[in-house]
Amino acid sequence: MGWLFYPSYGSPKGVVEHMEKQCRDVGWKVLKHAFTCYGRRAWIALEKDGKSFILLLMIDKHDGWWGYKDIEESAGPYQHDCPLSLLDMTTGDDHEYAVKWREGVRLYHETRRKRQEASKAVKVGDKVTVYGKAYQIIEKIKRSFVGIQEATGRRYRITSLQIGT
Repeated sequence: MGWLFYPSYGSPKGVVEHMEKQCRDVGWKVLKHAFTCYGRRAWIALEKDGKSFILLLMIDKHDGWWGYKDIEESAGPYQHDCPLSLLDMTTGDDHEYAVKWREGVRLYHETRRKRQEASKAVKVGDKVTVYGKAYQIIEKIKRSFVGIQEATGRRYRITSLQIGT
């Protein structure tokens, strides 16, 4: 329910190692883990007695101590950036929150994929919509763009994931 901070974790990796040890100590098998959100979220696939599910560790640092808040998929986490590889290797829970969460994860990845594909077709001079506002693309920089907002004339950086929002 709350956060647990401890000085010996030392890093986000230390937090995950601690939690994986805790899970193994009570008989769970750790299938795999992955980080998202620049290492601030760790997703752990666990299995025991033919049941498997995802555990989210939200990771943060407070007063020099690393800590975490753990949320099982049956609690319906708000975060949906769990890697699909972990989702595919686990059976999940029949709880309505877990079912909705898994649907949300798949929708998140599908939407992300569509936005990335749409951004590949964008060229300098094109007009795009971002959060309901029109922009004229004036420059492409790696995986993002520079656009001028038509209503204000201001320049903005636009990422590939913002195209079409």
